[in-house]
Order: sequence, then structure tokens, then C-alpha cells
Amino acid sequence: MNTNNSAGSIGLSNYTVPSMDGRLLPAIPIKLALKYKPPTIAVVYTMKDNKSGRMKKYIHEIKISFDPNTSVEKLSEVMISRETTYLNPAFIAKSQVCIIFHSPYFCLVI
Repeated sequence: MNTNNSAGSIGLSNYTVPSMDGRLLPAIPIKLALKYKPPTIAVVYTMKDNKSGRMKKYIHEIKISFDPNTSVEKLSEVMISRETTYLNPAFIAKSQVCIIFHSPYFCLVI
């Protein structure tokens, strides 16, 4: 995840995800992962638990639907535009999403 917190950049504290009641809550993206069955990108992030006050790990799964004739760049753009909240380009670079699709393991998915 982009962790560049220079004075001009957006801090990770501005990354938000929806709660059960629809409010956006601050979270910290940790990593992206790839699941195979069904093809899914998992966004792993932490968020403060209201009851205990501790940081708790959460996973948001994004199903991958693709056309084999689509380029990796186009597939990444579609995924990012469809899931802007979790794959927010201010925090998760397009290149990080592309890396998943360039992975040799991704070839097993298709």
C-alpha cells in the first residue's frame, strides 16, 4: 500500500471503509491478496474495534469478472472504478492492482 506520508500527500488516516450502518470509518489498508476459487481480490485492512478499542483485521473480497481479451491495465482500471472505496487510488496505486494480474499465479485463475 502507498505509505508515503510526506507533507503534500494524503495520510493513511483518510482511508475510509463503510461500516454496517453505512457510515465511513477510518481504516488502514495492509495488503492485497488473490483468491482462486472464485477469482477474487482480497483487500486486507485494519480498523479500530469500537468495543475493545483494539485494531482488528478485516477482509473485503472483490470478485474478478474479466474477458480473456482484456488487457491487464484495462482490467485494473475497471476493478478500481468499480471498487473505488476499497481500491482508492489515493492509497492503493493502480500498479499494485496490476501486479496481482501479472502474477504467475493469476494465470492459474483464468
